[in-house]
Amino acid sequence: MKQLRVSRHRAYVVIAGLSDTDSALTLSITFFSLGYIYFLFCFQLKFSRETIRKEKKMKIRRQLQGQISKGDRVEVKRPNGAYYAATVLRFPSVTRKNTVFVEYEVINEGTKHVKEYVDLSNLRPLPPCEPNRCFVPGDSVDAHWENGWRKGVVKDILENSKYVVGFDGNGEKEEESEIEQCNLRLHREWDDGSWVPPFTELTQSSKEKDDKFRRVKVKIVFGKRAADAKLRKDDEVEVTREEEGFRGSWFSAVIVEYIRNDKYLVECTTLRTEDGMPFREEANACHIRPCPPELSPIASFHLREVVDAWYNDGWWVGVISGVLAGPKYAVYFSQTNEELEFDHSYLRIHQDWINGKWTIASEETSRQLLTNSNKLLHKMAVKEKRLKAKFPKGMKV
Repeated sequence: MKQLRVSRHRAYVVIAGLSDTDSALTLSITFFSLGYIYFLFCFQLKFSRETIRKEKKMKIRRQLQGQISKGDRVEVKRPNGAYYAATVLRFPSVTRKNTVFVEYEVINEGTKHVKEYVDLSNLRPLPPCEPNRCFVPGDSVDAHWENGWRKGVVKDILENSKYVVGFDGNGEKEEESEIEQCNLRLHREWDDGSWVPPFTELTQSSKEKDDKFRRVKVKIVFGKRAADAKLRKDDEVEVTREEEGFRGSWFSAVIVEYIRNDKYLVECTTLRTEDGMPFREEANACHIRPCPPELSPIASFHLREVVDAWYNDGWWVGVISGVLAGPKYAVYFSQTNEELEFDHSYLRIHQDWINGKWTIASEETSRQLLTNSNKLLHKMAVKEKRLKAKFPKGMKV
């Protein structure tokens, strides 16, 4: 008894008492039928996906055709997945029904902005601005990075309104970058002619938060000198440091802001971090002074005179330990117990900031600096003895 039935979309076999040859033939037909059915299923699935994708593109095109016109500012999605600001120059014509001619605002070829035709499915309106919006770790955001808006996730919150944002590395290691708050916005998708999440709900929720925070009383406590801080923002000053190897040095800086308890945030104008950014640090008021006034240049410096020497991007306090030819000078630094040579142009008269006034260093100051090194004093004494022996009083010179 044999029964075999194969249809287009299903196949089943009822076998009873078949020979080996008939069984092999039946199994071959069965596997062929199953493979054909699997092929039809995959083709239909792929066709369905393509249909959905095309319908979505056509839907976006129909939406944009009614909302975007010539001269409008838009955003264009590029192959790298980022959106770039552009201006519509020409809307779809008879020959180019699904494309728009745009001019990019930040993508250039030489000195001119790039102009090209883009598909309507890669176009969306420019989203409204949301100034002063704050973010928390985990928020999905768009970051203005490398001239385009790129999707990322907030990883951490830093000082000075900065965030650490992680970007998809396209299969490689995730990239992270520090982004300022003004270059971030909440990530949204343009769907069915509106933004998701919509701006209206966000506005309403922000109003509810504002109303809630209005009922909160805030107590602000100032440092005892916050109101009468003598140094103001952007004041040019000089800063010293107490760390080993920096004592006796003064670096040019600018006041960024007053912090509290006689502390300021300063930005050194001559020091740089490893990233090449200006070096910033907190400094006590006692380690900050105004820039000394410029004095009339002098022809030469004398032995044991206190000077400031320009060295390693700062002014270092030292004492003239030798007058050389050139004109050059040997300068001794008591803090590091070093003696270095400097040209006349790299030295200035040392001034002290005492009780809010500038005073020129006295001989007492030079003696205090020299007492730290008996070796240098002995060296200078030997030099003076040699000079006396070589040029006695009364000798014609």
